[in-house]
Amino acid sequence: MTTIPTITVQAVADNPSNLRPQSEPTQVAWGLTMNALRSHFGTSAVITTQPLRPETLDGHSPASFETRLEEARDHLCGRAYPLDRFKAIFSEVAQPWQRAAFCFADGNPDSELAITHSARREIWSIRKRGTVVEFRQPHHGYGGDRGWISTDGVMLYTVEQD
Repeated sequence: MTTIPTITVQAVADNPSNLRPQSEPTQVAWGLTMNALRSHFGTSAVITTQPLRPETLDGHSPASFETRLEEARDHLCGRAYPLDRFKAIFSEVAQPWQRAAFCFADGNPDSELAITHSARREIWSIRKRGTVVEFRQPHHGYGGDRGWISTDGVMLYTVEQD
């Protein structure tokens, strides 16, 4: 698998040849992802990819989609709350940029996509863990500590909200 370079969105217009990964399928995926991210976040966001390090996995093995939803339900609503109702209430349709980020993370399971937008006070971390893609806002001062998971890139399910 080709390693995708760390980049800043502002650099795209300056020298796009430095941003292209070497393999054609990865180039297409990265180009589509960047277009979707730029259209949502604008040019002031810093968008990077980096290889996943073992310490970023929090020492936990990735749980299944259903197990993650059950854990989220127990944390957010309590074990007595019906899982079907939880899924209906704590789900949302993914925005176009999230669909593109899902495709990128799903196709690059050894990488993490990081988005920082200082003006919006948002930091996003998107990565594949087991069978799901995680979307996290890991910092309280920057939109978080919140998290969502998806298995298809169409629906996002809330699994963390502090």
